[in-house]
Amino acid sequence: MVNSGSQSSTGFELATSWRATKNLSVSGNPAFVNAKFDTLLESGGVSRADNKPANVPDLTTNLWLDYKVEGMPLKLGAGINHVGDAFTNTANTIKMNGYTTADAYAAWDIKPGAVSVRLRNLTNQLYATWGGADANNQVMIGAPRSVDVSYRVAF
Repeated sequence: MVNSGSQSSTGFELATSWRATKNLSVSGNPAFVNAKFDTLLESGGVSRADNKPANVPDLTTNLWLDYKVEGMPLKLGAGINHVGDAFTNTANTIKMNGYTTADAYAAWDIKPGAVSVRLRNLTNQLYATWGGADANNQVMIGAPRSVDVSYRVAF
């Protein structure tokens, strides 16, 4: 049980986008965070000061390529997403490994919107997205390889 405490964080994110050609764009962002408990007193008087909060990675990054097929109402894209290591508890004794997933999509314009097919977690990476010490150190497993089909209308 957590009785009292405060936490702080510093960090920065750099986001960029570049149109490499008329039809190809590249975008990405790394985000760095240094989060810690300034004070945290748990049951029994145990101090967790200077430990990292649970489920907060130091680094997340994304890189996307988007391509508009010349002469067709078709867009194609692929991305890589990385999340760094994180702890599952305030004692910082159990670590969830970082993970990297890859996604891809195709979108076809059909007025007044677009049909999209998204392939998520192409490599079927097994990874944990959240962990909780109060639940016997259980973790929430990330989504397996999946396909989403959607129709988006702009108005």
